[in-house]
Amino acid sequence: PINDAFPFLCAPGVLGSTHFENQTSPSCAALCPAGKVCPTAATVTPKDCSEGAYCAAGSVTPTPCPPGTHSRATNLTSAHECTLCPAGASCVAGSLQPLRCGPGTFTPSAGHSECLPCGAGSYQDEKGATACKDCIFNHHCAAGSTLPSPCPSGTTANASLAVMTGASPCLICARGSWCAPGSIVACEVNFYDPTMGAADQ
Repeated sequence: PINDAFPFLCAPGVLGSTHFENQTSPSCAALCPAGKVCPTAATVTPKDCSEGAYCAAGSVTPTPCPPGTHSRATNLTSAHECTLCPAGASCVAGSLQPLRCGPGTFTPSAGHSECLPCGAGSYQDEKGATACKDCIFNHHCAAGSTLPSPCPSGTTANASLAVMTGASPCLICARGSWCAPGSIVACEVNFYDPTMGAADQ
């Protein structure tokens, strides 16, 4: 029986109504409609689902768009309506827009929640990259490098290595040449250098 003295509030996530036929059970009018939220008891007018989220039917609060997606639209009804994060960017859960990868990082494809560090032997000096650049000759690149680092003065690259990931493989400059950071120069005519590891002529 209906207790006229003590009416019960429609629960959060359920849509209330002023019509008598919708006030005879806890189901009230219906579940809160998809794309909306009914955050409090006795909600009659549902609220829009917020940006960066979606709201299935019966929602009390918005559900953030999954990691690797974003959205600036309101009233989304499912995670499938969130937009995939583009390559060269990352999107944490609930993102309104993609965040471009910083130097030293990249994402090769869409749908990443975080940017990946460039591997050892490569670097990236720009934002929004989808790949990293190969380290250049006479330089070394550790993982996550934003720029190639030259071999120290008095040393030169180890030509037997395809890539150099640190300064330790740099070789002592040979006699008859001198090595400034990132370069090796043969001694000029009428000059000689009998020492190993020369940094200037």
